[in-house]
Amino acid sequence: MGMVTNVINHFNLDFIIPISKSDNNMDRAHKRGAVINEKFWFNINCVQDSTYWNSDLHESDFTKSGPLQVAPKYEELYIHEVLAGKDEFPGLYSFIRKFMEIKGYSDKHKAQIEYILGFLLARAKGEIPTGAKFIRDYI
Repeated sequence: MGMVTNVINHFNLDFIIPISKSDNNMDRAHKRGAVINEKFWFNINCVQDSTYWNSDLHESDFTKSGPLQVAPKYEELYIHEVLAGKDEFPGLYSFIRKFMEIKGYSDKHKAQIEYILGFLLARAKGEIPTGAKFIRDYI
């Protein structure tokens, strides 16, 4: 979880969605097999471009011009698409890999993290059962 927080902060990612969509996601998440079968609302336009500045605002005593905020674009995605990417959205794993490259992670640490990422992606695709599914099948 700490790495994801660092990635979000480093790349200035914005995953905020309206509360109505968040409520919708929570309703879907409570269904059996939701990790594999349900789509969730996600902001695919999450990269905030800090290279452009708002020229309409002028420096004053209380406000200064700041970076433009990119308009959010919401789309319903499966969890494996959130992780691995889909179309124009690169996926969380792309950001994690780029972060490891920028921060100079050793090959050993990269391999350990790739192993975990592969496991999570396999679970999201249904190739490896979740704990709940495993228990239901076992009983």
